[in-house]
Amino acid sequence: MLPYRKYADAPGSRFWEILAGAVLGLFGLLCAALAVFGSYRMVERQILDTSGAVFVGILLLLASGVGITAFRLISGRGRKSDGGLFPPWFLRALGLLFLAAGVLVPFIDMELLDIMIGALSLGVGCFYLANRQERRTQELRLSGNDT
Repeated sequence: MLPYRKYADAPGSRFWEILAGAVLGLFGLLCAALAVFGSYRMVERQILDTSGAVFVGILLLLASGVGITAFRLISGRGRKSDGGLFPPWFLRALGLLFLAAGVLVPFIDMELLDIMIGALSLGVGCFYLANRQERRTQELRLSGNDT
């Protein structure tokens, strides 16, 4: 067992979960309010701009994702199957996006080395969390089958 495993597998403090959920919830409300305001302005001016509609759609998608995460953090209830915030497939998809961004950054600008290292680290972290969550799910399923 690696020395940091006992800290990595330990649950976080409930206070920090509630605080993070409150901050994410406020950010989600801000995104939703900005989307509603943008929609109102487009309707008021009778301008249906494609870029404006895409911007409003992205804001609503971001607000809904952040809102669901904030609800799970504040309520203390994760997913029913394993108790995590995100499913492993979502963590792996997010990890692929971060890894792809980290690989593509040097082609854009070599001075962004810190962003490349950060993106690669986030990608590896997402894959680690997905594997840890699946390992925990398998352990829960095995512990329930004591026949």
